[in-house]
Amino acid sequence: MSDTNILVPKSISNLIGESFFIPSYQRGYKWTKVEVDHLLNDIWEFATSQSESSNGKNPFYCLQPIVVKKRRNTENEIEYEVIDGQQRLTTIYLILKNIEYLVEKKQKNFKRIYYQTRKESEKFLVDVDVKRAKDNIDFYHIYCANKAIVDWFSDKAEESNYSLPKATLAPVFLDRTKVIWYEVNDDTNVIDVFTRLNIGKIKLTNSELVKALFLQRRNFEGTPEIKQFQIAIEWDNIEKSLQNDSLWYFLYNGDKEYPNRIEYILDLMKGKDDSSTENHTFYQFNKDFQKSDTNIENIWITIKDYYSRLEEWYESHLYYHLVGYLIAVGVKLPVIIQHYEEADNKEDFTKRLENEISKHVSYDIDELDYSKSKNKAGIRNILLLLNIETIVNTGKSSTWFPFNHYKKDSWDIEHVRSQTGKEILGKDQKKWLKDVLEYYTGLDFDKEEMFDVSKINALSDEEAKEQCILILDYLQKDQFTEAEFKGIHKVVMATFNESETPDTINDIGNLTLLDAYTNRSYKNAAYPIKRRTIINNSSKGIFVPIATKNVFMKIYSKKIENMMVWTESDAAAYQKEIKIILKKYLSKQSHNE
Repeated sequence: MSDTNILVPKSISNLIGESFFIPSYQRGYKWTKVEVDHLLNDIWEFATSQSESSNGKNPFYCLQPIVVKKRRNTENEIEYEVIDGQQRLTTIYLILKNIEYLVEKKQKNFKRIYYQTRKESEKFLVDVDVKRAKDNIDFYHIYCANKAIVDWFSDKAEESNYSLPKATLAPVFLDRTKVIWYEVNDDTNVIDVFTRLNIGKIKLTNSELVKALFLQRRNFEGTPEIKQFQIAIEWDNIEKSLQNDSLWYFLYNGDKEYPNRIEYILDLMKGKDDSSTENHTFYQFNKDFQKSDTNIENIWITIKDYYSRLEEWYESHLYYHLVGYLIAVGVKLPVIIQHYEEADNKEDFTKRLENEISKHVSYDIDELDYSKSKNKAGIRNILLLLNIETIVNTGKSSTWFPFNHYKKDSWDIEHVRSQTGKEILGKDQKKWLKDVLEYYTGLDFDKEEMFDVSKINALSDEEAKEQCILILDYLQKDQFTEAEFKGIHKVVMATFNESETPDTINDIGNLTLLDAYTNRSYKNAAYPIKRRTIINNSSKGIFVPIATKNVFMKIYSKKIENMMVWTESDAAAYQKEIKIILKKYLSKQSHNE
């Protein structure tokens, strides 16, 4: 849309007296009782929960944009062609009909809403006649919507606390309910705009609306084209940078999909949260634009400075990991920004971040038990910090923890030594047997057209050879019994010295982080098979957390007796090393408490 478009909030009372033309490319009115009740309930909740003034501010309820283009009708009168928002406008018209005796203006409603191809609908809208409700589909939907409004007020009137619901709703609906009025310029191709907004049901986002505020020509003196161009280029550069998943997932920890990621930055700046209205961010920026002493370029500089600070943290090896960790464990960016603004210098900011981190690992590591659900979040936080701190301690800027993988790949907490007592069921049994066969022979069972039995015969370990022959026999059957699987499972686990589950199975010394796909792919496999999978993944360039690799390479073990068995002494050494690596955070626990 062009930079000369007009973008302002308008109260419902400011729409009274206007004429609206619904062109032929618009569909008919389709709102049902569901949409009408939803709108009225939202406004009612706002009306009954908000005071006229809150901390010196005048809050208002926000409706979605009404996109229009000014035109002159055959009588040379000004009216507005509705490009988007017909459903909302028609519903507003019907609500006004129901409260018109409370409207102080001489004109009680829109001057008219009329239709290029459905000419009778204008008359029906003025006089909603039940006798004609089934004459056509437009009439029917208008009648149903109007009845929903009448019934809604009637239901409210029956509630003991609200004997006069129209009188309660009217002032809020008229003056504190606003639409985003988006008036496109004379040169705009309305069909293009309509297609953009309606094919695929694409809404104008907060970021698009805020961008439109910045790019209006009336904001600038002198040579507006140059300043507009500069802001547009810088805006697009920020958006392009945020499309880099490494930067985005360093900053962002939510589930909401942002079509334009710069909107997240704007939301942060204006304090939008789950309780905010949908267009909160746009309205907050619009307030800034309406101030008499506003300098538009200074507002833009504020946005750039805010983003630059985040980008600076992203580019710093230390802050990338400290800030990134905090965001990953659920700390909101505004909390981190507050630490930054209150810090005396960089060293103080670093200490503040470390103190904040210590709040999320305030556990006695020796007492953590994965079988207790209350411990699971703490265990994940500690294992993530172990990986972060291991990288930070290297002091090498060439190694960076990939928060994008951590957040996109759904990481699990994995037992290093398998839970022997945990049942393996269904198709997972075949997968488990294939993993054992492939471990012994080095072959990929799925890729072999005819499994090379000679690889089994060539095995020097007779026990392994017997197991492989039995497993191959089972795999070539259509099915095998539960007893058969349990029998071979018991034999294999005994071979790997994992026939019994130690008491420390759920201690943090037997736990590590792993992406969900890898974790679930080997379904409670024995340690050597897990180790083989980890090594293979790493050799293929699949990201494996540094601490996880260290565990399966037994880097933390002081004495290695058997690389193919994860012993209790290995687990104890690993648990001790966790406490050493995270000492500076764990030592702050008593202070934080």
